[in-house]
Amino acid sequence: MKYKVIERDSFQVVGIKREFSLVNGENLVGIPKLWDEVNEDGTVGLLLKLNNGQIKGVLGVCVTNSGTQSKQVMDYWVATEYDGDTPDGLLKFEVPASKWVVFEVHGPMPDAMQKAWNQIFSE
Repeated sequence: MKYKVIERDSFQVVGIKREFSLVNGENLVGIPKLWDEVNEDGTVGLLLKLNNGQIKGVLGVCVTNSGTQSKQVMDYWVATEYDGDTPDGLLKFEVPASKWVVFEVHGPMPDAMQKAWNQIFSE
């Protein structure tokens, strides 16, 4: 699997957020359904128009913290990097400065992404 390590200052994304249960793989069913919804309702098109950051395209962002981990849930964002005022109907999330491992994932979604996650966490 191809990957690279990068360092970035903090940056902002805007998009929509949903909470998904991590119990019994419920997130593996719910997240693909969310992507179907946002592709059909125009959200992805809007995010692509707003994108003005270093990362091009639309992102799936998984966010956990001590509160979500104890409940076995995670926040999942469909978002895009955007520097500006938060547009109506969207939420903003500040991604902290950090070192990141960026993995290349190719193939039909969501299967390719789920296969990549399994490979990452099993190696």
